[in-house]
Amino acid sequence: MTKILVLSLSDRQMRQLSEMADFEGKTPEEMITTLITWGFRNYQAEFPDLIAEYEELYGNPTPSDGDDELPY
Repeated sequence: MTKILVLSLSDRQMRQLSEMADFEGKTPEEMITTLITWGFRNYQAEFPDLIAEYEELYGNPTPSDGDDELPY
C-alpha cells in the first residue's frame, strides 16, 4: 500500500480530529484513513444518483422558445 498525504490543519481542526480519534479509539492518522474511506464509500453510494440527475438535467433540455439569441 502506498501512502502519500500531506495535510495542513488548523489547531481547531487538529483538536476536532483528535477528539474524533479518541472517541473511535484510534490515532489521528488512523482516523484520517477512516474518514477518507467513509468519504469514498459515500461518494460511491451517491455517484449513480448524481449521474442520473445529470442525465435528467442535460439529456432532456427544455424546448427553446426562440428568445435565446445573444445580443452582440
